[in-house]
Amino acid sequence: MLIYLYEVERLADCSLLTSQMDNYLKDFGFTKQELDEAFDKVHFPTGNWKDPIFCRVHKKDLKAVKAAIIVNCGCVADTWKDEKDDWEDMYFVKADGYYLSVGA
Repeated sequence: MLIYLYEVERLADCSLLTSQMDNYLKDFGFTKQELDEAFDKVHFPTGNWKDPIFCRVHKKDLKAVKAAIIVNCGCVADTWKDEKDDWEDMYFVKADGYYLSVGA
């Protein structure tokens, strides 16, 4: 456990972590806020974000959702077009989720 004597120490440490995270996320082509918003579009059958993922998303959100799943859950999502929904570009998204991908 870290104990900070001064608030400025805690803020400096948080700032460093945020900077490191921003550099990491640049590889995905999205900001942390964009990935958080994309991950909010993922619906979990059990209601727990760490469980396996199975949902549908719009095509326009697919790239960000796939990146958000990698960042948040540590696994790669399988995606395929929902052929029954031709009028709305919807895709199925399926992934192992956090628990299965990290072995928890």
